[in-house]
Amino acid sequence: MVGEVKDFSVAKNPYEMDQEYKRIFVDGEKPCYMTKHKRRATWIKDHLEDVKAHFNLPEGKWSVKTVMFVSEEIVSNLFYHQGEHIIIYSNITKKTAVSV
Repeated sequence: MVGEVKDFSVAKNPYEMDQEYKRIFVDGEKPCYMTKHKRRATWIKDHLEDVKAHFNLPEGKWSVKTVMFVSEEIVSNLFYHQGEHIIIYSNITKKTAVSV
């Protein structure tokens, strides 16, 4: 699992929610947080054997999944139907990690 950890302020009104959405999910002059995160995950996928060797991971069936860990609910993920795996810090459990 490739995880990105972010501490965002919760969006409280429509303008803040729109800004949150753009910052996290929409590329502008700079890549958004999700684009950067997915690039890192793609790099891991493309170099999985190197990563396994570097961390002395056992052989087996490996896959790479992405998840973002945040301090508070990202309303725009639900509202704009982004469908990204986002877990609030306080909700991290083995069950939530495995469900990704």
